[in-house]
Amino acid sequence: MATATAESEIATATAESEIATATTESEIATATAESKIATATAEAKIATQEFLEKSMDRLTEDNKSLQELISNRISRTQEFMNLYFVFQGIVFSSVLTSSETIRCKLKWTFYALSLLASIYNFLAVLVNIRMSGNYYESMADNWDLLDKRRGQLDNLRMQRRNNADQQRPNPYRFRIHQRNAICAVTLLLLLIFSVAMVYGFTQIHCCHRCSYG
Repeated sequence: MATATAESEIATATAESEIATATTESEIATATAESKIATATAEAKIATQEFLEKSMDRLTEDNKSLQELISNRISRTQEFMNLYFVFQGIVFSSVLTSSETIRCKLKWTFYALSLLASIYNFLAVLVNIRMSGNYYESMADNWDLLDKRRGQLDNLRMQRRNNADQQRPNPYRFRIHQRNAICAVTLLLLLIFSVAMVYGFTQIHCCHRCSYG
């Protein structure tokens, strides 16, 4: 009887030992899994943060490049305008300083030169304005995406879920509206000036003795 009791106690102790060992192994496995999950989460967070930072840097550089392109377009537009006014001034001065006979003979030549210069300059200015407008639109889109990335990065660092209340107004949108108004006025004034110059050459009066005009 005593032997049976001892064997029962040994079996119970062995079972309890096995249960404790299994529990310990389970706790170790759970801790290991949690550690792996935490490590994977941290690595994913770091990778996401690096992606957002690189994306923001790229967008910032893109906007700097676009700003340089806009500056180049503005410089070209100013050059076209300056050359156009100088050319029209030279042609107009030639008309004023030439004799009446020459004015009569070259009336339509002056007219053609003024007309071609006006058309070319107007189209050149229009193309530059349109291209700079496209650049501004790209800058505005980049700014929207940059602001979104900035909000995502802030949320990632502060463990927030969204940034709906953090979106800021896009400054480039106001610049686009302002620029469109300025360009419209500029093109209108340029068109009025060009029409006046071309019309003025059609009003050159010739003497009756001239065979032209």
